[in-house]
Amino acid sequence: MSQAAQTFCFLSKSARLLSISLPDQVASTISAIIIATQDPAVALEQLHRFLPLGVISPFTVLLRDRLHERDHANHGSKIQEILIPSDTLQNLVGIGSDEAFDLLEALVSALHRTAKSLGNLLNQGAIQLQDSRLLPCIGLLLDLNGALSLEEIAPKAASVAFGALLDASLTIRIQCHARRILRQISLINSATVVQAISTLALNGYGLPVAKFGESVAQAEISKISPALLHLINTGLRWAVRALSSDATPSDDQLKLIRHLCEQIPRSIRLPLTNQQLLPSERRLRSKWILSLQRLSSPLSSKRGFPSLKQLKSPLCFPRDAPSE
Repeated sequence: MSQAAQTFCFLSKSARLLSISLPDQVASTISAIIIATQDPAVALEQLHRFLPLGVISPFTVLLRDRLHERDHANHGSKIQEILIPSDTLQNLVGIGSDEAFDLLEALVSALHRTAKSLGNLLNQGAIQLQDSRLLPCIGLLLDLNGALSLEEIAPKAASVAFGALLDASLTIRIQCHARRILRQISLINSATVVQAISTLALNGYGLPVAKFGESVAQAEISKISPALLHLINTGLRWAVRALSSDATPSDDQLKLIRHLCEQIPRSIRLPLTNQQLLPSERRLRSKWILSLQRLSSPLSSKRGFPSLKQLKSPLCFPRDAPSE
């Protein structure tokens, strides 16, 4: 055991005697000692003692540094077997800080046994999925066979994930995980995704939602065809309002419109359960072309935006549906 590790072990025994509000200099010293141990197994064994002190990020730095070192092949299997107690995982979620969720994600990514433990806590409801910052952990758990039962948490996961797409303050990484989780839920419990999407209001439509709609259309998940109809209809209403002036569209507006237009040809080919379109859906889909006619004329000559002819050519209406 290194001298730094020995110092850390001695320090951890006295951690409960330290003030919860550590001076910055003391916190920095403790953080440096934790990182200097260069041994995640030694450091993480005492993690529970330092959480009340707010010393969290150095454990994340240590874990990620060791996993990226050249000797990862020699230490990887040892690190994977580290098991963080369930109550410590619950405490991390309860702390609710960005640092806490970053560490939790690092633990799930690196520690196989700990990841399965977190999955069990989620399956059993001991940890509630309420914070969108937990979505990256959910995404990682879905990659581990049997670590998480998505069916058990589907209703809450769909609500939190779609809510993340509407929250502009969240990182792109979290929103990417949210889109992926929603797509996977669509395959096993489409009703929960349809319900979450049905709450979308016009002022909530933005680039993350448009990207999600495009990804669903590309996957051709017919079970959420009603939700996709709502996404596209809301998107077109947003576009008509946003681009009604003579002002040059912004880059973000053009990106959003491109993602929106990618959805329409694919969505029209989505079969319904009875292989036929309902009259209301026929009317709605034919209205899309009319909306695109209004949008394409001022945009087709700007920045390579597709013309109406390009947008309309791949549309595949059923024979008995109107083709405006």
